[in-house]
Amino acid sequence: MTIELTSADDGRSVVATPGDEIVALLAENATTGYRWHAQVHGDAVALEADGYRTPSLPEPSEPVFGRGGQREFRFRVLAPGRTVLELKLWREWEGESSVLDRVTVTVEATPGR
Repeated sequence: MTIELTSADDGRSVVATPGDEIVALLAENATTGYRWHAQVHGDAVALEADGYRTPSLPEPSEPVFGRGGQREFRFRVLAPGRTVLELKLWREWEGESSVLDRVTVTVEATPGR
């Protein structure tokens, strides 16, 4: 099963089982220097992939410079247990004071359905 998350899911708890995939899609404009980063607190879930999606252009001649997109994190549920996913939009080199947004989701991984 795939569980999809967005910034609207901040503070949410989700129930999953080993083998499930969790996909977080978050709006990001990399040209600003602000980028989403993921921290996994617990052993039941692991980050598998971190990528950036650019939207398709309505007109092929439309400029792409400065256009935002989406950060895509893919997590895999490995085992039963509780894991907290902490996602934050920041300029890493500027530290915690640069955080613009946070999304925190708790994953309760059960042995099976």
